[in-house]
Amino acid sequence: MGAKVTAVGFYPRYGRLGASSRLRMFDFAEKWNRDTAGQTADVFPFFSDRYLEQLYSGSGKSFRSLFSGWLRRLRQLRSMPDTVVVEYELMPFFPAWFELRLLRGKRFFLNFDDFVQLKYKNLPLLRHKYERLMRRASGVICANHALAELAKKFNPNVIMIPTPVRLERYQGCCSVKFTEFTAVWIGTPATMRYLTEAADKLRAMAAGTDFTLLVIADGVAVDLPGVRCRFEKWSEATEAERLKKCHVGLMPLPDNDAFAAGKSGYKLIQYAAAGLPAIASDVGENRYILRDGVTGFLAGPPEEWSEAMAKIHDSFQRYAKMSSAALRVSAEYALDRQFARFKAFITTGKNDDCKKNI
Repeated sequence: MGAKVTAVGFYPRYGRLGASSRLRMFDFAEKWNRDTAGQTADVFPFFSDRYLEQLYSGSGKSFRSLFSGWLRRLRQLRSMPDTVVVEYELMPFFPAWFELRLLRGKRFFLNFDDFVQLKYKNLPLLRHKYERLMRRASGVICANHALAELAKKFNPNVIMIPTPVRLERYQGCCSVKFTEFTAVWIGTPATMRYLTEAADKLRAMAAGTDFTLLVIADGVAVDLPGVRCRFEKWSEATEAERLKKCHVGLMPLPDNDAFAAGKSGYKLIQYAAAGLPAIASDVGENRYILRDGVTGFLAGPPEEWSEAMAKIHDSFQRYAKMSSAALRVSAEYALDRQFARFKAFITTGKNDDCKKNI
């Protein structure tokens, strides 16, 4: 048996603790290795898992972690394969010309799931970094419509690949629900503010419907007066089981927020995989993932959130129909389906389904 050849290098920002890196880089690399004989996909994260552990514990960001990441990445690049997939950028806070020099002679693809371009908007030397990288990339992979439309301004070879879900993890879980009617929000300390900023919507729902809000996230519990809450630490091993025990998923986002408009709605994909009807803000990618009135409800002001929760809670027939519809929709986001599109794009450099939404 011949030695395996590294076909593609994955360069995520984080280790497996980072949701975007785990779901859009590690999972694809692992599936590549399982399904492709004679070739391997190797993964080279910029930050270690320790970085996020410290960040989520409240220690904050540090230049030391960034410096360690730069050194780690430069070591990783000593033996770079000919084809690479980069999550956002290779070297945070380095200019585009430096990265393009490192990538000279390589087929490189950029992978985006958020509007990370906004982080450099106040730094003149870096403001157009992502535009310059996209112009030179062999292709750009985007998790949602807003990001894809932006990328097409700089590169004609853009494919939209939503963040995929491992359906087998949800299908293999016990589906016995919590005794009390339970709404769930799952996320990270970085997105917790979207939940606290929606306190008025949560209180409106609590005033009209008796439910418990389960918050699944790392970090400390937040104070949401008027809402009965329970907090659990996130775990990759248990997230599917915990979601399936709930009754409805929540995804609030603020209006008129550029970064929120570029969020990719993975919470809604998870809720669908767990068979949960969902209530979500009528913002950005939520409008494409959630089928309003079919798999849940899009809502704006607090009274709409309250009405949506009551409709889901009060009618078992409606609940059952929405749950079944959510499960059907989740098949569109299955890892097997999205990986096939991803691999074809990386291998051929062509997007053969550019006219499709998914």
